[in-house]
Amino acid sequence: MPSLFHLEHEHKYRFLNHQYDVGPKFLVTLPDRIADGITFPDFPRTFTLESCQYILMFALVGIRTKSILHLIASVSPKNLCRANVTVEDQGHGTLKPTIREAATFSNYLGVKKHLDQLPTGKYLIIDLTNTHLVDHTFMENPYHFKHDYARRGGGMHTEGLENQRPVSDHPRAARKAAREKVKQ
Repeated sequence: MPSLFHLEHEHKYRFLNHQYDVGPKFLVTLPDRIADGITFPDFPRTFTLESCQYILMFALVGIRTKSILHLIASVSPKNLCRANVTVEDQGHGTLKPTIREAATFSNYLGVKKHLDQLPTGKYLIIDLTNTHLVDHTFMENPYHFKHDYARRGGGMHTEGLENQRPVSDHPRAARKAAREKVKQ
């Protein structure tokens, strides 16, 4: 990694103008090296910063890849980040949040916002009948929400997954809408 080698030898550049010539990010580490003329060992800090940078880069690549796969699976760009949720009062203390089109990791925060706004002590029926894709991250989160909501005096179950086929045998595997066979 040439950047590690370059950062490891940054102590050669003691003046501000040299720091800026090397790069603006070096200005962040300048005060601790100027104070009392002390130069601290740079390798641990450099290694940590570079490692965090690569971890962040791989996380962003993973999110972008997952988003591209959802687009290929016919999730509209609008539904990648925005949840299509409506809440219907069924009476007798039962609420039915209905999620339409796609339930993915990227729009779960919008779904969670709707669920968190619901009053406690009710029974929730989360309806996924009108979704054509439910990814594994989304399947995991309502499982945890169910236990949190139960602690607050409510109950919950999910319906509408019967017509969707799981992509593996795991109970919380991603699910896709079953395609109807075309009659010839």
